[in-house]
Amino acid sequence: MGTVEETAAQAMFTPETANMLIVLSLALNLVLLFGFAFLWATRRREEQVTQLENSMQKLSNAVKRLEKRIEEKNPRVVHTLPDMKPFGMGFDENSVEERKAAQAPTVEQESEYAELWEKFVAGYNMLAGSMNVPKQLEACEKFVYDNSLRLLLYGGAMNFLPAIEVSESNYWAWKIPDTKNIYAVVPNPMRPCDKVVYDSGGLKQIFDMDYNGGVFRKYIIERPATFVSTNNWQLQERGRLELEKE
Repeated sequence: MGTVEETAAQAMFTPETANMLIVLSLALNLVLLFGFAFLWATRRREEQVTQLENSMQKLSNAVKRLEKRIEEKNPRVVHTLPDMKPFGMGFDENSVEERKAAQAPTVEQESEYAELWEKFVAGYNMLAGSMNVPKQLEACEKFVYDNSLRLLLYGGAMNFLPAIEVSESNYWAWKIPDTKNIYAVVPNPMRPCDKVVYDSGGLKQIFDMDYNGGVFRKYIIERPATFVSTNNWQLQERGRLELEKE
């Protein structure tokens, strides 16, 4: 016959008690496993958040560097846009002072202008003759940038708006040196002359040319149109150009 302690021990470790202890042990292990998994996932999320923050900081720095490069190079941006009215003005809306400032130049002045714009026109005609080659947009952007040209959109009814992109502009305006706000204006060579452009795009009003219909992809400037730009744009003298299909 066993002792009292042995009898108590046997009572505690009955099959039912043993099964309960096994269940409790498994439950405890599951709790520990979920707890470990939760801590591991939390740590992973913290690492992912840290990586995301680092990536965002790198992206922000890259954007700042890009903005700095754009400010330094000023690509495809008209340098003197602040001088232009944001919504353009018609040629018939000039003040008395502006009309006086926009009087047609004398013969002597026209001769001086021709000498000044001769190199610009030669460069333009060379560019306009190469619009059927690859990278024409890059070539036009370089020409605009090198000559500090203003880019103009034609708004209809002889109104002009400033353009930012070379590809969207209708006309380019070159400041004639040693003059006060007088510009030589030429059409964007990337935009062919067709009936719509001729009738509604300003070409008929700004240039003398022989156009009887069809599509012409090459401009040859004989004389650029001249404009005075103060608070608006006023035509001084019509230009003269020839058209070629290729």
